[in-house]
This record gives sequence, C-alpha cells and structure tokens, in this order.
Amino acid sequence: SSAGASLEQAAPVVVIISGLRSFVQQVGGGLIVGALFGYVAKFVINELAHDKSQLLIVAISIAFVDYGCSYFLGGSGLISVYITGMMMTNMVYRQADINHESIQEVLLPFNTMAEICIFLIFGLLVNPSALVPALPVGLITAAVLMLVVRPISVLVWPAGGSAIGPLVQRGRSDQSPTRCRPRLRRCPSPQRPKHRIRCGADQPASPRPHPAVALPPAQPDLGAT
Repeated sequence: SSAGASLEQAAPVVVIISGLRSFVQQVGGGLIVGALFGYVAKFVINELAHDKSQLLIVAISIAFVDYGCSYFLGGSGLISVYITGMMMTNMVYRQADINHESIQEVLLPFNTMAEICIFLIFGLLVNPSALVPALPVGLITAAVLMLVVRPISVLVWPAGGSAIGPLVQRGRSDQSPTRCRPRLRRCPSPQRPKHRIRCGADQPASPRPHPAVALPPAQPDLGAT
C-alpha cells in the first residue's frame, strides 16, 4: 500500500517532467532546424532560382522538406517553417529581383489557397448539433471582444498614432507645456527684411513708425540784402 501511494504521489511529477521535456524538444528542435534550413534556403535559391517565376517551386519545396526533417527529429515543424521563412525574407540574394517583396508576392496565391483549405477542413469537422451548447459562450466572447477589448485597444494604440496613447500624451503635455519664442526668419535674398514670426502666425509683424524729426527753422540770407 505504501508503494502504491508513493507511485501515486510521483505520477504528477513524472507527467510534468515529461511534458517539459517534450516542450523543450519541440521548440528547441524547431528553432535549430529552422535556422539551419534558413541558410540552406539562401544557397538553394542562389543556385536554382535564376528567375522570379522559379521562386515559388523552390520556396514551397524548402518548406516541405524543412517541415519533414523537423518532424522526424522530434521538433515542431510549424516553428521550423516559420523561422526558415523569416530568415528567407531578411536575406540578400544574388539576383537583384529576388528580395522579401518578390517572395511575398510569389507566395501570396499559395497562402490564400492554404487559408481556404484550412477553413474548409475546419468547417467539415464541425458538427452543427454540437454548436448549440457552445452558442452562449461564443456570443459572450464575441460581445466582450467587440465592446470591451477593441475600444481599449483603440484607445491604447490609436491608428496612425504613437504607442503610448492619447491619455499619456495629454498628461505629458500638461506637465511640460511648450513655449513659443519669437524667431527671426532668414531670407536668402540680399535684402533681408526683419520680420518677426510670432506664436501661431506666419505673417510678418507690421513695421513700426519712425519718430518725427523736427527740422531747424530757416535762417534769412543776409547777403541778398
């Protein structure tokens, strides 16, 4: 009985250790195999892909071989293919017309076809009668994503703005207000008028009137008399 109890206590530890070992093996194997095939892909593309039209067959062949090698070595094929593709798009090749833009352009039809096939397979695996119990949870999740998560993401990361958000920018602007100082505009012409650019205006300041100068009274000509 004591031996059975000890085995029952050690069972969760063995399961956790085996899970961690499998996780490290899959992630580490995928990273190593993907990095190796990234350099192999550069050599293969430089030697076999002499034209942009040949890039699709070469890239797809590299992806399939990479996935198979990583799977048989105990690694994750998806991680391996991802690392290889990331390295392929960031390398410089011998042909000038082969770069990250051409690779993405050539692989776009294949990516679209793969997405269509994946969603079609997922749709065939779903049983319509099994969707009824999961309908409330799905509706609640969709409502939270649309009404809570998306507005928060828009406030934190506005479109075309910075990552700190308008709230942080407003607080920073309140703490350190900007001061506008007058500056002299430099003119490239020989005659450089002295214009003063004031805060929020591009028009030159009106010229100041010169003070009136009093002339001395005219003295009579004594010689004429």
